[in-house]
Amino acid sequence: MNGMPDNANPVRAACRSNDEFLGCHIITQGQEFRFEFRTSLIRKTRFICYFWWRDQHMADITVFNDSVEGRSCKQQGNCFWKAAPEGLYFSSDYQNWDLKYHWEPPKRN
Repeated sequence: MNGMPDNANPVRAACRSNDEFLGCHIITQGQEFRFEFRTSLIRKTRFICYFWWRDQHMADITVFNDSVEGRSCKQQGNCFWKAAPEGLYFSSDYQNWDLKYHWEPPKRN
């Protein structure tokens, strides 16, 4: 979910698993990018995303790892991530949000 203050700079995301590339997405304010999947029987399901906002980014962010988020997400049936100016938040219930990652500043020469 894009929790940014305006649409001047939408969040861009590219996500993948070991088996599938979910594409590149431009997510405007309040918009969501959703995907569904089945977990592996051997608990190796993992999705990784890259995020960009303005001149900042986050690389190789694990948005789902069956051995980490699997239990909390399965209890609620969903996992939620929200991009905000300070970083990326996680919630398993869409009510309580925890800041998990901060934006990486642009590299200066």
